[in-house]
Amino acid sequence: MLDVKNITAGYGKLQILNGMSIHVVKNTITAILGGNGCGKSTTLKAITGLLKVTSGDITFEGESLLRVKPQDIVKRGIAYVTQGKDVFPSMTVEENLLLGAYCIKDRKVIKNNIEMVLESMPRLKTRFKSPSGVLSGGEQQMLSIGRGLMSNPKLLILDEPSAALSPKIAEEVYDHIVKIHKSGVTILLVEQNVRAALRISGYTYILSEGRVVMEDTTQNIRKHPDIKSFYLGNLPGKK
Repeated sequence: MLDVKNITAGYGKLQILNGMSIHVVKNTITAILGGNGCGKSTTLKAITGLLKVTSGDITFEGESLLRVKPQDIVKRGIAYVTQGKDVFPSMTVEENLLLGAYCIKDRKVIKNNIEMVLESMPRLKTRFKSPSGVLSGGEQQMLSIGRGLMSNPKLLILDEPSAALSPKIAEEVYDHIVKIHKSGVTILLVEQNVRAALRISGYTYILSEGRVVMEDTTQNIRKHPDIKSFYLGNLPGKK
């Protein structure tokens, strides 16, 4: 479904991605793990057109995304939920959800999508007319994910959905992510919460210094004897 092929990218003279390659299979949950500064979020920005790729290629359903504008990438079926509960606090839950459907013209489809989001995330239903600024951190994260679903994505990209959440609320958010996946949405997940990501993903990539240093089924990653050292700076291939 999604192929990131040997890309390089960065910010000005600072190159972050150094030959980054991943593959996301349809109907799976794929996780990208790694420490701070390893290129996780940069990879997502490159995929969604928010950061220019200087070499390599990114294809989605066989077509390159390199010259596609971010808004058109959404129309092709990729939704990106950024890190940090990115909601508009003065707008209601309903208004935030409607923003996610900006590329859909059919009002019936929009209505059905709202009903789908509220059914899968009941907390939002009770807050539907409330300003999103009064929602708890977990509710705001659910709203961000729900807004991403409003565009009918084939691929939902989540950047650290458990960030700054208590373990209990993070687990609830992850339960919703599993439900979304079971509804037929492919998910690409970036996380520092290793335990949560390994609980739900089927395939895992581990990054260091802007490239993949390990990849395998999540089942095999869990069994790897050096998994703990990956987050102490002792990554394979790192000097």
